[in-house]
Amino acid sequence: MGGRRRRAYSVRRSCEHGPRSFRRDRGHSEEMRNAERKKRTMSIQLPDPIERYVQIANSGTPEAATECFAPDATVYDEGRTYEGVAAIENWMAATKKKYGHTVAPLELAERGGQNILKARLTGSFPGSPITVNFSFVLADGKIRSLEIRS
Repeated sequence: MGGRRRRAYSVRRSCEHGPRSFRRDRGHSEEMRNAERKKRTMSIQLPDPIERYVQIANSGTPEAATECFAPDATVYDEGRTYEGVAAIENWMAATKKKYGHTVAPLELAERGGQNILKARLTGSFPGSPITVNFSFVLADGKIRSLEIRS
């Protein structure tokens, strides 16, 4: 009888370790997939002002908006228009505080004088993450206008 208990115990024990090691392997694969996704995201070549916008949006430093937006730039987001860098800085600060979002570029296309950035927007809002189109109009190395639509 003692042998049966040992066998049962050893079977139970091997089952206990099996799923854990499987989870570890699955986690490792997930890490690799995330790294691969990050590589793909980083391989997109963005124009400098758009690249800087993504950096500012992700870092939560709206005071740096003058680095990428023209003084008279406009932003359209969530049904509202923001005009001028001061209003854009306030909009960036308010949305970051409200949603704690990050922008992950997926692809960039040029259509009709606009740079359309398709990006994954992740944050504290219903349906997160979502895919959003950022339509940029650039001039003189700055963003002249930005429209954000899901």
